[in-house]
Amino acid sequence: MGYRNYIWVVDKKKADLIRDLPIKELKKFSNPEDSYFSIFDLREKLKAVEAIELGKYAPGDVISKYLTNFFTDKTVLKEITDTEISIIDSIALKALIKYYKEEMIKFYKQLSKDINIGRMQHEFGELAAWTQMADIDEENKYNLTTSWRYDHALFNFMYLYKIFNSKKQYLLWVGY
Repeated sequence: MGYRNYIWVVDKKKADLIRDLPIKELKKFSNPEDSYFSIFDLREKLKAVEAIELGKYAPGDVISKYLTNFFTDKTVLKEITDTEISIIDSIALKALIKYYKEEMIKFYKQLSKDINIGRMQHEFGELAAWTQMADIDEENKYNLTTSWRYDHALFNFMYLYKIFNSKKQYLLWVGY
């Protein structure tokens, strides 16, 4: 499956109790037989909701300047080198919305250049997409659909932007 990026939504009060903990304390959340700290144990402890899966090719460079390390203890940052977990804000979400919008515009401009081949490929792609369309995501209130497509992701980002409560919640940019 490979490395993927996600956006999680977590309660600020719960997260703030964990952010400053040293690695020794964080490992207590993990399986006692494990010698490492797992991001999955953190997810469970925080009761984090996976709002959006961005997949393998997430535009991390688009929001890198908006990332704030979730953990404040340097020992934790050294320990979890194969995992990325940062706080993002509504400005980062706007940057993602802008990025995905620009990607869709580029796609349609390219499609219009070679109207015959491009249009046929697009129509077959749309037919396949709608035939295999992901349903409404009824289990996740932060996500409109379970679709992985850029055009659908754009609406998921916009929706998340509208309902996100920055006073009570953190958005976490997570990669593993």
